[in-house]
Amino acid sequence: MNKADFLRIFPLRSPNIMWLLGAGTSAAAGIRTAGQMIWHFKQMIFCAEERVSIRSCPDLGDASFRDRLNRYFQSRTPNGTQNA
Repeated sequence: MNKADFLRIFPLRSPNIMWLLGAGTSAAAGIRTAGQMIWHFKQMIFCAEERVSIRSCPDLGDASFRDRLNRYFQSRTPNGTQNA
């Protein structure tokens, strides 16, 4: 289909068109990915249970802090396994 045909037909069909965008589009728009949300939830739970201000926690980009969170949750699960 050439551009002229597309521009002529699009307004007629547009009420029936849905745009499907992948997860990369959301991430590019600044929306957290599922992985980022999991780390954020872990941080929130850790801070709540340890009675620590979330503002005083290191940035989640800090690998040593993520390791600390993993150790924290592993110590609280049966067999020391981690679910996420």
